[in-house]
Amino acid sequence: MIKKKKGGLWWKIAIPVVVITAAAAVAYFMFFRQAQGLLAIRNAYTKLGGEVSTRIDGSPLKAYKLLSDSLSDGVITVDFDYRNYRNKEEAKGVAGISTRTEDREFALTADFTINGRNYDLEAYMNKERIAARTRLIGDKYYGFRYSTFKNDIRGFGRLIGLNNETMDTLSDAVDVINDAMNPKPGGGGDLSSYTNILARFARSMEIVSERTEIDSGGAIVRCTRTDIIINEDAFIKLINDLYETLEEDVSIRKQFDSDMFSRLSSMYLFSEPGMSGNSSYDSFLLELKNAIRDIERNYSGDIAISFFTGRVDRLLRLEINADTVYDGEKAGLRISLDLGASARDRWVLNVAMTDDHGRNSTKIVWDYRERANSIENSMIITPDDGDQITLSSLWLRNNGDFRLSYDDGRDKAEITGAFITDGKEFRLEVDDLLGGDAGGYLAFSITVANGAQIDSIEYINLDRWSEALIDELETIMGNFF
Repeated sequence: MIKKKKGGLWWKIAIPVVVITAAAAVAYFMFFRQAQGLLAIRNAYTKLGGEVSTRIDGSPLKAYKLLSDSLSDGVITVDFDYRNYRNKEEAKGVAGISTRTEDREFALTADFTINGRNYDLEAYMNKERIAARTRLIGDKYYGFRYSTFKNDIRGFGRLIGLNNETMDTLSDAVDVINDAMNPKPGGGGDLSSYTNILARFARSMEIVSERTEIDSGGAIVRCTRTDIIINEDAFIKLINDLYETLEEDVSIRKQFDSDMFSRLSSMYLFSEPGMSGNSSYDSFLLELKNAIRDIERNYSGDIAISFFTGRVDRLLRLEINADTVYDGEKAGLRISLDLGASARDRWVLNVAMTDDHGRNSTKIVWDYRERANSIENSMIITPDDGDQITLSSLWLRNNGDFRLSYDDGRDKAEITGAFITDGKEFRLEVDDLLGGDAGGYLAFSITVANGAQIDSIEYINLDRWSEALIDELETIMGNFF
């Protein structure tokens, strides 16, 4: 068993494995697509993409595309109802976000009640200004223009007692917003150096194919197994070559050292323990170089990616096997995705991590299956302490009802609700997020629809804000808290 102090070992192993696998996939699709023996894998991936798309379209996952579209041009609305029976507290309300990304217009509306007191907010943002209002202080909108904020804040800031440093920080924050809302067009850099590096990496991979038999969904199937083997020397060379190219890439450096990044750096928005707090390109390169040196000193091992393709080049199984050493500790990672013998079969994902004695340390099994009127998922997680956790879900196609369950052998929890869609919008309803806890209740729904209408507004700019407005805001905040 891995010692407790090495608890982060699996992440340190898994991350390089994922990076190497992704790099291998990119290299393959860019440079080995037509290579002899690998055409079947390309075809298998194309067909797998079609299967995934079909399953998504017939499941709640299709909400992802609707949500993505609504974030470009649409409305997201959230209704909630919360009650705390012990403390006799309650809150309910509705909030909505409207977006028109192409026009760079956004709106936020909220109307809610907390313990009998009503609160509301309307906020509008575009490429020139931000403005908001609440009926608690009247019907007028108050806002500021990005272009004049630095001057406008001086008079109002002095009125409420802000010092120069605070006003400068606020000005920097508004400049960041302005940069984000009004991005400068940037030309794409020359990618030939990166494609040449990936081409060399692709040529370094060892490829072996053979005919074999596997058990796929309970049936013995003849197939072709193709192994792509990546050794650590090739990966180390890849990341060092990429680093050297990034170091000399003028176009990316310009992006990092743009006004927006510089302003964020001055506000220490990237500051974390152990980080420099500087967002410049040189600081980024330094962090990347340190990460590469850590991998060079402490990481070793080879990775094998195995593709099992059946009739008409359908992908039956994908396996990733890695035997690694990190900081002197041996570990193994085994991933297998069984896609069944046909497009309608169940999918089973197995992830197993082994310690330096070859014993299973952590195991994850995901089982996905479709029935005539339902989709079922289950995930069983067995960590190194042996306490098994089971997560499961059920969704009924005919009425949209769903159930999410959790069971760790000691505690159980269940959430029910409904997911309903007509292909243009969807509504997610959760009956009680607290899962029947007698001490409280929390239900909510999310509605997503495409197409947003954002009204034009008139507002009072920052340079005309008054001391009376501040008195009103202080009163509101006092009542709220």
